[in-house]
Amino acid sequence: MLLATADPAPLSVNASPVPSPGETPTAPAYDTYHPDPAKTQLIACVANEETGKPVTTCSYLGGYVRYHRQGHYKITVYEPRTGRKLGTTKVLGETQYTCMAQVSFFQGEPKSKMLWLDPSLLAYRKALAPWVNAVKS
Repeated sequence: MLLATADPAPLSVNASPVPSPGETPTAPAYDTYHPDPAKTQLIACVANEETGKPVTTCSYLGGYVRYHRQGHYKITVYEPRTGRKLGTTKVLGETQYTCMAQVSFFQGEPKSKMLWLDPSLLAYRKALAPWVNAVKS
């Protein structure tokens, strides 16, 4: 995403938390954003398949419209020590959304945009249960 400024060169905005713990002298030593692969048991990568049924349409002043759809996501689970793919599963996004009363838009942003609703934490837990709750043999 680019942040609009008065300067002709736009500023890049990173969606990652900044700074990560352990990356600055004042941050906690334990790094929850970049865990040690030797100690991490699973990594789950989530990809939006950009399909799903319409949930709601939100209209705003200035002709801006946001179409909210239930996201369909593919989760691929890996063992970080070996990089071995353990399996895949699917999870669905939320089925309800309440339009916000006020929304900010950047200059030049499209008037209409499709937005995908994320799964709940409970939906992720259920989808990952076969690996998280698996008994080691």
